[in-house]
Amino acid sequence: MGHFSINRLDKTNYSYSDCLNLIKEAFSEHLDEGLHYPCLDYTLESYIENMKDHLIWVVTSEEPVELAGVCSMIILSDGKYKYALEHHAAVSPKYKRHGIGSMMKEEKSKYAKDTCEYMISTTAEKAKNIIKWHKKNGYRIIRYASYSDTNYYSVVMRKQLGDNVKKYNSPLYCALSSYISFIKVKMFKKADGTYRRLGSLILLLINKINH
Repeated sequence: MGHFSINRLDKTNYSYSDCLNLIKEAFSEHLDEGLHYPCLDYTLESYIENMKDHLIWVVTSEEPVELAGVCSMIILSDGKYKYALEHHAAVSPKYKRHGIGSMMKEEKSKYAKDTCEYMISTTAEKAKNIIKWHKKNGYRIIRYASYSDTNYYSVVMRKQLGDNVKKYNSPLYCALSSYISFIKVKMFKKADGTYRRLGSLILLLINKINH
């Protein structure tokens, strides 16, 4: 493994443009798998706008000195606890399998553990290697989802940093929760976030009841 360093973006000479170029280079590989990640649609302006409240880290190689990875997350609240929502983690194709993903994950966890109860990460249901890697790093699938800016079903994974919400420490609870949401999402929604006919009917009934 080569020598790499990780720093906050604002402590380096790299720009948002450098980060976006690397992100698009890294995620374009997934197009061959039929997965279109939302970050591929970013313009520089929309990337800067979306990142304005995020923490961004970059990984650089030492020889030669160049950008090898970039990741971001944002600290949010669920109304009771703070949590860290991971946005993207991109590694230059040149530096795959050099441990950069683990380096970025460790740095984000280190930052979040003092103030957050848990971390949330989302990826495509078909991205089996990414899901497997998250599980090895302490994440559990807690639910499935379908978003309007993707062309795939997503899995939402959670990693506990504190002990206040003990139910998520239970593999059985997480498995049941994810299985139930899997059935609901596949029944009511398509992969692109639009509702199936059954889902639309149920949504209509709910709106009528509420009004």
